[in-house]
Amino acid sequence: MNIENIERLLKQIDEKVYTCKSCDKLVDKFPNDSTVFLGKDNDIVLVGEAPANNGWRKSHKLWCDMNGKVLPSGVVLQKLLDIIDRNIFETTFLESVKCYPLERKNLKTCSNNCKNIIDLFGKLRSNLISKYNILFTTKISITFNDFCIF
Repeated sequence: MNIENIERLLKQIDEKVYTCKSCDKLVDKFPNDSTVFLGKDNDIVLVGEAPANNGWRKSHKLWCDMNGKVLPSGVVLQKLLDIIDRNIFETTFLESVKCYPLERKNLKTCSNNCKNIIDLFGKLRSNLISKYNILFTTKISITFNDFCIF
């Protein structure tokens, strides 16, 4: 898929997100002009669970807080991507849930409501799509699961 088609697809996805009313009372809408960060290519697409309260939905910069500091999740992920000489700021990223759930208990409902939007991302033709979960304890650890290799 060439860059023009990718940009057109992402614009369609953003339009679907901004016109969606499925979770109106459960979420804050994503305030940025795009709900997907398009990296230098789509060889790797990282899929987050949902926008963090203090992340790019407020800072407008992926992996950073409002002061421009890289969030702990970005630091850990960059360490993992260093193994393959990849930069998080050059890697395509999107969220499974496209809006910020006001309460954690609504995450599953919102996730189900976003499935039709997420299905469109299969058209990106990535070599690796990774959904990750980041667990915060006394130390930060990260686990990768649900890898899809095409």
